Amino acid sequence: MARNDQDDQHRESASVRLLTAAVDRLLQRVESQQAQIHELVSELKSQSSAVVLQGERLMALEAHVTGLVAAEPEPEVVEQPLEEAISSAAQGLSTEELVSRFGLSEAEARLIHLVHGADASAAGRSRQLAGGSLTGTDASRG
Repeated sequence: MARNDQDDQHRESASVRLLTAAVDRLLQRVESQQAQIHELVSELKSQSSAVVLQGERLMALEAHVTGLVAAEPEPEVVEQPLEEAISSAAQGLSTEELVSRFGLSEAEARLIHLVHGADASAAGRSRQLAGGSLTGTDASRG
């Protein structure tokens, strides 16, 4: 019987050593995982701070752009009648003067000057005197 008690004690001792080793391994894994969790939390905090900083920068930029848009003056709309520009061109106003006085683009002013300017009126009168018309063949163009 003493032998059986010794065998039982030996088995119990071996079981206790195995359980102790298993518990030690589990504790090491828990400690390792806790360290990883601590690192992840730390990384998350730093990324969160970076996101907050970027958000603050974005809000400041939006406020700046909004201020610029609000401070930008409305474009002036020059509403001079086209008839007045045509009349002025017929009286000899230059293309540059049509642009500055009536807010026309350079192309618009040139077209008005070409069609209605003093030179165009004189050329039209010359054609009328010579019997020509606006739809007929113009020898000077050909």
